[in-house]
Amino acid sequence: MKFSIEGIKKFFKENWKYLIGALAFIVLVVILVNLSEQQEQKQQAQVEEQEEEQKDDVKENEVVEPANSLSTTEYPEIDNLIQSYFNSMANNDVETLKQILAEVLPEDEEAVRTNSEHTESYNNIICYTKAGMNENTYVVFVSYEAKFVGISTTAPGLLSFYVMEKEDGSLFIQNKLEDTEKEYIQDLIKNDKEVADLFEASQKRYEQALSDDSDLKEFVGQLESKNEQSAKADETTPEPTQEPESQEQTAENETPEEEKAAYVKAKENVNVRNDASESADAIGKLNSGQAAEKLGEKDGWILINYKGQQGYVKADFVEATSDGSGSVSAELSNENESSAPAQIVYVKETANVRQGMSQDSKKIGTAFTGETYKKIMDYADGWTKIDYNGTEAYIKTEFLETR
Repeated sequence: MKFSIEGIKKFFKENWKYLIGALAFIVLVVILVNLSEQQEQKQQAQVEEQEEEQKDDVKENEVVEPANSLSTTEYPEIDNLIQSYFNSMANNDVETLKQILAEVLPEDEEAVRTNSEHTESYNNIICYTKAGMNENTYVVFVSYEAKFVGISTTAPGLLSFYVMEKEDGSLFIQNKLEDTEKEYIQDLIKNDKEVADLFEASQKRYEQALSDDSDLKEFVGQLESKNEQSAKADETTPEPTQEPESQEQTAENETPEEEKAAYVKAKENVNVRNDASESADAIGKLNSGQAAEKLGEKDGWILINYKGQQGYVKADFVEATSDGSGSVSAELSNENESSAPAQIVYVKETANVRQGMSQDSKKIGTAFTGETYKKIMDYADGWTKIDYNGTEAYIKTEFLETR
């Protein structure tokens, strides 16, 4: 087929409208393609910018994130150490304790033996670890549940430990802390929200367990009444030894049987309570060998005249006597508290401060590790009366120490 110039002109003349439309369409397609490419480039640039901003946000978060947050998974060696400690406490394994504790004194061994008699096991042990004040040292807050003999419900608890590394790289529990180490732990408990929340949650679980199981509550109360740790810290002055009287003096001082007053004498330190119940508030105590006038009996308790007021002592801790010498009298109502010099006690483990000598008594504050208070009096069932910011209050003796 041949095309002439005239034929081409004639073709364009007859079809110019269509040719212009086609050309316009081609131009439009080119423009749209260019616009699309520009839009894609712009979106890609926005994505890259957002990614850079996210990276910057991550870096900023890394800067403000606490470097010493609680960890429950990073230190399996610490978990094993703490597990060994609780197993040893439940099984009276003193030899293992000597390997993992900095120091085990004879009184510590006795405390372990006593503890193992009423504790079957420690369950659900969880270690919450923070870095210690020096390299290769750790503060470990341990949540656990104690299973007592004959009690179905476990008692939740929380303890703090200071773990250190030996020269050979093995770990041990430093149970004889320096003041600086105690202050470090105290600062964590007071100012670290994670730790404070941990203690609060543990206390709520403990109180709930006592509320749910009356057997557990009664058992805990019995443990408190039998706690003799306060006796070791008791600084009361021993009663002066009485010289035996001659037979003549005895005869002269004898009172006819019908006129003799009945007395009871404490076989060991025992609390005097305002009712015949171990959960009743203590109003004082009879020291071993001290006598009091007997007023009556009630359900295994002896009603006595205690410094001018009526009080109850457990019958198991006293014995009948006709000798009233050295008995408690109304005139001496404050001698144990006023005559003894003021003593300072140190808090060795954070504990609740309560209005009375009972776990059910109202909580009025918290005594933190390392704090000091003036001791007013120790009681035989494991409580100590202290001056708490100008108010008489009570704290478990086992959480205190004297120096």
